[in-house]
Amino acid sequence: MGKTTDRFLPFPVSDRKLTGTLKRQFRYILAGVLTLALAVSLLFSMTRFFEQITYDAISDSNRDFAVSVNAMTETLNSSMVNFERQLFYSNTISTLFRKDGFTEAEKSYIMKDLNSSLNAADFTEAIYVYNGYTDTVYSTGPFFARKLEDVNAIPIRDLLSDRSVDQRFHAVYCHEDGDEEHSDHNYYAFIFYELYPDRTPKPNALVVTIHDDWYQNFLLLANPSSDFIVLDLAGNPLLYADEALCASSQPYYKQIHEDTENPPSGYILGKTGMKSVSTMSHRIADIFICGSPPSGSWFPVFTGSARSRPASSSA
Repeated sequence: MGKTTDRFLPFPVSDRKLTGTLKRQFRYILAGVLTLALAVSLLFSMTRFFEQITYDAISDSNRDFAVSVNAMTETLNSSMVNFERQLFYSNTISTLFRKDGFTEAEKSYIMKDLNSSLNAADFTEAIYVYNGYTDTVYSTGPFFARKLEDVNAIPIRDLLSDRSVDQRFHAVYCHEDGDEEHSDHNYYAFIFYELYPDRTPKPNALVVTIHDDWYQNFLLLANPSSDFIVLDLAGNPLLYADEALCASSQPYYKQIHEDTENPPSGYILGKTGMKSVSTMSHRIADIFICGSPPSGSWFPVFTGSARSRPASSSA
């Protein structure tokens, strides 16, 4: 009877036991895979969570420093505006704006007065007075008067010939390439000029340049060893304390400058095809605190201290 019953069952008893064992093993494997996937997902989520906390903490820790540097930048800009305004409306500068052709005695007096104004502050490097009606540039230094096209300092020439409202009252980084006899020359320029009612520049202008090391030391006063970079509104480095960091962070500048859709702070900037794939940015007004996490170096990036393109030139 038992043999007859086994003969009519769908599977032999031994096969049914084997099938049950496989099912149990499959359930164990499936449970293990699901548990592993859950653990990996949880680990990934926790890693991203703590990564973001770290970015936010670093960002917040630099807030006070960023505000301090921004305040010093505004203080310097305000001081330069007042200095240039007084100089712009002085008798000597007004004479250069309205007159063409000077006697040797007049030249001597004007040069003496310009140099006195230049030496009134220890950070000023040169003064350029541009008479736009005659296209003549008067300056401290070896040349009293030259046509604009003959000015050797190409950044100054470009600054005077291509003016915009955004350039006023802010530092413009200038670089002149050196040659066999002269080393590279870096400095910062402040330009002052009046505007017509339609806000187009009037012909006359005044440019005062300041030493680059003085300007950098002034802004670095809050933290001389800080790794930070100042960018102008074009996304180019205007000021930096660490040259190596400035060079290695170059790929991020354009993205920081163009990335206007992200939230104003604590967001990640991705850079594909690079070992350093992210940058964190924290914005305070026109100040950005940014860094490249893989390198371990964090630096604030400012965009409010210069309202124009940096000037550069060849010798």
